[in-house]
Amino acid sequence: MFPQASPSIGSGRKRKGKNREQPRESTDTGSRIESRPTQCIFLHYLKLRKRLLLPDKIEAAAEPKDPSSSHDEDDYDFEEAPVARKPYDPVDYVLDYILKYSEATEAIASDTDILELCKDTEYPIPDDIPAFLETIHPEIEVNSDGLGMLMMNDAITREVIAESVALAQQNPVDPEASQPEDESPDHEMAQSEAGNGSPAGAVDENDAPGSDHDDVDMEGSRRAPDADQGEEKKTTDYAHSDSLLQMPEGNLERKGGVFALAYSPAGNKIAAGFEDNTAIIWSGDTRQLLHTLNGHHNAICSLAFSPDGTRLVTGSRDELVIIWDVLTGNKLKVLRGHEGFVNCVAYSPNGRLIASASVDSTVKLWDAETGVEHATTDGHEAMVMSVAFSSDNQRIVSASAEGVAFLWDTIDGQRTSTLYGHEGVIYSTAFSPHNDRLITSSDDGSAKVWSTISGDEYMTLREHQGSVWAAVFSADGRHVLSVGSERTVKICDSYSADLIDTIDGGDDLANAATFSADGKYIAAGGEDHTISVWNTDTRRRIRQFRGHQDNINRIAFSPDNRRLVSASDDGTVRLWKLPTESAQPAVAATI
Repeated sequence: MFPQASPSIGSGRKRKGKNREQPRESTDTGSRIESRPTQCIFLHYLKLRKRLLLPDKIEAAAEPKDPSSSHDEDDYDFEEAPVARKPYDPVDYVLDYILKYSEATEAIASDTDILELCKDTEYPIPDDIPAFLETIHPEIEVNSDGLGMLMMNDAITREVIAESVALAQQNPVDPEASQPEDESPDHEMAQSEAGNGSPAGAVDENDAPGSDHDDVDMEGSRRAPDADQGEEKKTTDYAHSDSLLQMPEGNLERKGGVFALAYSPAGNKIAAGFEDNTAIIWSGDTRQLLHTLNGHHNAICSLAFSPDGTRLVTGSRDELVIIWDVLTGNKLKVLRGHEGFVNCVAYSPNGRLIASASVDSTVKLWDAETGVEHATTDGHEAMVMSVAFSSDNQRIVSASAEGVAFLWDTIDGQRTSTLYGHEGVIYSTAFSPHNDRLITSSDDGSAKVWSTISGDEYMTLREHQGSVWAAVFSADGRHVLSVGSERTVKICDSYSADLIDTIDGGDDLANAATFSADGKYIAAGGEDHTISVWNTDTRRRIRQFRGHQDNINRIAFSPDNRRLVSASDDGTVRLWKLPTESAQPAVAATI
């Protein structure tokens, strides 16, 4: 049991929803802003161009004669391209680029697109815009209506543009010169900088080597070729958003494997724990290494950001828990007390408590500010596999290798429920959106739904043919989603236990299967070291990424589900960009 909680902790509970930031309301008063005569108003503009469906060149059937030599252009009902004379407009080059490197039927662009492209370059607008576009090859998004546009509002894209321009200035490329015939993979530049020549990028499933998805139909855009690539390469849009995260100089093999991976709540920081006793913090926007954290004496097994993202807590095989300052990388507190390696750490949603689970069969609660031990469990009889807080801060759940889970009250330190029923190791636990239910998954082939109020078992789901790696509730709490070792995802009704659907991932769902926080997406590593992402609402695979050279061992979604970070046994950590809802291509998956 926990000892009695200290008053300083117990008095800190807030009512649900208190002090939460209220959404901003836009107020349209209908008032008109009056312009003074001395004001200078700049008007940005959009241009739209339809793809010309007629051929650029017409061969006469009667004789091999150039039609233009004997007829005026007005005699024909087509527009000849390029037009001999037209007003200079740099946006036209952007429209040409979109239509050239995508399947769009219409292209739309703005002068602000050019300004954004040139934002991080030395000169505002280059003299040769077509060559500039060929050098930086910005991404193109094509929506379901066939409208193509550049994707600009992304810090990663801007950084890639700046890097590409810098390289181009060092090694000028004549856009008219012949290009090499070999097709270089996406992100060869990023990998060569890291000393790794492996291919990386989002791949068109039709082109994936060894793909067994013969019925895949990718709707979307084609990406522009790389600067050293002559042939146009078919791939999905968003392909240029993936990259190696910057690693410390030296032999990557000496760092060993990645044992822990986490995104900060704001999505602007990424942290990983390594086998060589260190943790690294990166910028989630620029991929730059911010801090290497040295302080542990053995491999780091787990880590978690505080709710405000200002602190990071790490747990290690050296039996220590350490709190770090994310801004400076400094060590703030060292928490001692466990007698075995620390398997899992977690911050409470209000940031006041830290929970740590250990192979010494205990869970400890710590004051996150002072580092003082707040409470310790004594109920488990085997190593504690996981620990998690409810979103209302009132409970924590701990699950162990002997197949038992406990619910604890974070205020008075009392055990509120003992969840017996599993016959094997409990791999995962997750609270429902309203915190009134809990789901557990186990290697006994089952997932169970429990009442967090009474501890009663509501239902047992036995849809899998092997171990159940993970299980979560959907965002509305109506469904439960689970993934098993037989490489399938099961979607069941969370109240009736009825099976609703199955996603068969096959060899693409081999390891590190991870749900997004809202259960809308699942990502996993494949036998071929690719990463696949499925939308659990549509039951479709929406993206596949290639770049790692060994098994995928960790995956984490950003809080907004717009990015994905992955770690591999090859010692690298990579950042990938996921499609937005409005631009999500339809990709069939085996169901």
